[in-house]
Amino acid sequence: MESGQRSFTIEQSEIKLGDTSSRYIARTPLAAASKAARRIFANITGNKKEVRFTLRETTQDSKGKMYKYIALKQKLDKPKVVNLNGTEVTYNHSYKVKSCKI
Repeated sequence: MESGQRSFTIEQSEIKLGDTSSRYIARTPLAAASKAARRIFANITGNKKEVRFTLRETTQDSKGKMYKYIALKQKLDKPKVVNLNGTEVTYNHSYKVKSCKI
C-alpha cells in the first residue's frame, strides 16, 4: 500500500451483501465510499436508486472510525465512452455519494 493510503470495509448496509469482506483502499473515506457504492449497486437486483451504508477504517494503527454515506445511482442521458489502455469502456450510470450523520 502506498504512503497516505487508507483501507476501509463495509460495516453495515441496507442491502444484504454476499461477500462483505471486501477492502477498499483510498486516500480519503469519500473516495473509498465511492468505490463501495459501485460494488453495492452491482450486487443489487432490481431497480433501487438509493442505498445507505457505513464504512469502518481498517488501516493499521487507526481507531476504526465509522463513516456513514448515502449513495445515489443516476442513469446518464447519453452514455459516456472512455478509452482506458486501448479498451473502450462505456458508463451508463453516475454515482453520487454524500456523507450523513451517524
